[in-house]
Amino acid sequence: MPVELGTTNIIGSSSQGGFNFTIRQDDNPQLKFFPPATRIDILTQENITNFTHKHQKQIDEQHFINVRNIDGDIDKSVKDEGGSNEVMNATTPKDIVTKEHVIHVKLYYNSKAEQQKKIEQATSLKVEVNIKPFYGVTDLFPHYEYKNTDVRKQRLIDWALGYEAVRLAQVHEETARRLKGKVDTLAAIEAEQARLAAQAESKRSANEAAAKAAADTTAADAAAKACEEARLAAEAIRTANTFRAPGPASAAGPLFITSAGKVAVVEAAALTLQAAIRAAITALGGVVAGAGAGLVVGVSALFYSSKLANGELPVRYVFSTPVSDLDTNLGPDLNAVAAAGTIDLPYRIGSKTAADDQSEVFLVKTDGETVPSKVRVVVATYDAAHKVYTATTADVPPKTLTWTPIVNPGNSSATSPAAQLDPPIYTGATVTPVEGRTDAFPAVIETSFDDFITIFPFDSGLPPIYTMFRDRREDPGVATGVGQPVSGTWLGAAAQGEGAPIPSQIADQLNGKLFKNFKAFREAFWKAVANDPELVKQFSRFNVAGMRDGLSPFPPQTEQVGGREKYEIHHVTGVGQDGAVYDVDNMRITTPKLHINIHSNKGA
Repeated sequence: MPVELGTTNIIGSSSQGGFNFTIRQDDNPQLKFFPPATRIDILTQENITNFTHKHQKQIDEQHFINVRNIDGDIDKSVKDEGGSNEVMNATTPKDIVTKEHVIHVKLYYNSKAEQQKKIEQATSLKVEVNIKPFYGVTDLFPHYEYKNTDVRKQRLIDWALGYEAVRLAQVHEETARRLKGKVDTLAAIEAEQARLAAQAESKRSANEAAAKAAADTTAADAAAKACEEARLAAEAIRTANTFRAPGPASAAGPLFITSAGKVAVVEAAALTLQAAIRAAITALGGVVAGAGAGLVVGVSALFYSSKLANGELPVRYVFSTPVSDLDTNLGPDLNAVAAAGTIDLPYRIGSKTAADDQSEVFLVKTDGETVPSKVRVVVATYDAAHKVYTATTADVPPKTLTWTPIVNPGNSSATSPAAQLDPPIYTGATVTPVEGRTDAFPAVIETSFDDFITIFPFDSGLPPIYTMFRDRREDPGVATGVGQPVSGTWLGAAAQGEGAPIPSQIADQLNGKLFKNFKAFREAFWKAVANDPELVKQFSRFNVAGMRDGLSPFPPQTEQVGGREKYEIHHVTGVGQDGAVYDVDNMRITTPKLHINIHSNKGA
């Protein structure tokens, strides 16, 4: 702020104008009575007073203008620094608040620095920071050094500059104070934003922790549920594969058993089950000798019919009979023979789906090749906790059969064992013995012969029991697998290797469909082939006509064996080895000749 000092004959600093420091020789009548020296002194002091009064007034007026302009100057400085001067609160974006805060802090420290500079300037000019309302001669010249003209002139200039510096220092101080207020406000906003952010983060963390806890609980519940479902599924599988037989009845003759209990037999049937089995064996003895190579003759002995409600699945059954019904020539030391793990039987029993969808039990004569004769042996042990004999297979899942004892275990006498509950009677199916019907049965090669012989301890009173499980191909199932792309003559591969794969376009049509048994799948398969515009070109009209009815086509005569005249479906992993029944990727189409060779090489 420039200080206007008026006109002078003496040149002061460049920031100041002039002031007439010449002492006027007035003819003031009041001064005529004073000596000349006194009169000059009075005039000099008057000159000093006029100077301070004039310039203090000018500097003060400018000071008040500067104070009024502080807010505007602050706003301008903030904008010059890139600020906004907008009213802010905790909802203002944090980066904007932070930027505004930094700018105000910078301006605050700039003002404090300018204030200090002006104070230092005033101090160097010997003007106190605490200003006075009026400056007299003694305030500027405490030792009356004003009588020296040069000293007086310089001191007056210094005082004016110093007073101006004090006033400017006050402006900078007030500017800093106001900036400090804004700095504090912005800092409070930032603190509130930080508090809200921390609160939000705490809430987020709490929500996240709660969500994680809920997820963990859900996962734990799901795991527990899955574990329980797995346990129940395993229990269901175990229960479905556990068959309980009454020991005395098992020793006396044939039985049908399900996991739900012993199946009732039609009492009015013309033949007993045992008689039906023996009649079938007799019938086989009369025809097998004349059978051609590869022709397997089966004798139907029994029909098993399920009484199912809508949507109900059939219960898998087990057929058992004393081994002596199938081979009367086994010696008394059967345990020693069984040490090898298998026993050769002249006859085996299987099951198949009849034309009316009943389950048909048949007998075939073994030859060691087309129909293997070796039957595995399982040794039963006594379960004292449940008071039953138990035999468990090594299958997956394992099958378990139990028999109630005939005599007390460990007691060589023929006394009956302690009272036990006989297995329940299952009324959901009926078994009907039939007059032995002799059939050429080419598909017997596909039979899994899921059977075994159970040997009991000598003191059990139970004879060796032959047990046959219903063929898994009689169970319903859903088709799976993707098949393989085929080109050229598709069934050209049916006579070599493991046979021809299922074409992928046929697999696509069957995939996901439910079939009540494998017979229904086989019919659907050949119908799908007959309806394929490319594959159907590879078959004769005669074959296509049969395929449209679900029948297998005929291969070249050189690939037919005996009565086996149709293409056959081979399971790569046998059904008896827990192979997937309805997985098309586990199937191959073979000629009868190749199918016989495959099973002969596998010994099954």
